[in-house]
Amino acid sequence: MRLIVWDLDGCLYPSRHLYPVFRATTARAGVHLGLKMSFEDALAINVAAQERGELFPLAYIKDHGISLPDLHRRYHETLSENIIHPVEALPDAFSRLKTTRHAILSHGNRDWIGRALSRLGLRDFFPDNAIFGLEDNDYILKTENETPFLRVQDRLGFETSSITMAEDTIRNLLIPHRIGWTTALIHHGIPEDTLPAHVHTQHHNPIALIDALMHRTVGAPNQKLIVSEQHAPA
Repeated sequence: MRLIVWDLDGCLYPSRHLYPVFRATTARAGVHLGLKMSFEDALAINVAAQERGELFPLAYIKDHGISLPDLHRRYHETLSENIIHPVEALPDAFSRLKTTRHAILSHGNRDWIGRALSRLGLRDFFPDNAIFGLEDNDYILKTENETPFLRVQDRLGFETSSITMAEDTIRNLLIPHRIGWTTALIHHGIPEDTLPAHVHTQHHNPIALIDALMHRTVGAPNQKLIVSEQHAPA
């Protein structure tokens, strides 16, 4: 039995084209929570924060006294899952992996994760105890600490050698690689020319990763997934 731990936004569905929506939603959430500035100024802070790789604008929190839990909750309350375009073949691909369990490890919150999974037709593949939102990890970022990954592993009871982490962000694969998980980059059409040492493989989309897992060598359940798909079809 293998476990795939999926990131959500940008991994199970492409989200680069939605960044303006995400930035504007964050800015509106900040203004709603009491930022003493215009929406345009809040948006400018958020754009600069995203360019620095911040999950949420730390300036909202450090300089204006807004709590991360409040900002996180308000942002997801006002984000509509209708921005996600479902892919009809995705649930069928998940159903082909008969001996694989699935988990979500996301910086989103549980409500958003549930709505997004339902929109994608994947909710039935993720039991409640296999969904890990940011609040479930005490707002500890998976870019900074191994705790979120170890909680997934401990709760679901899998050995490191049988876990694959699927992410759309290279830096988010550093820690799972360090603790012994297989790492897979989902690039949605923008592949890396050269993979860093901590990324075992890359795939066009989740379906391509599932297809690669299904074609692994029979009889080698602990073999690392090393197939590289630089230009897999959509």
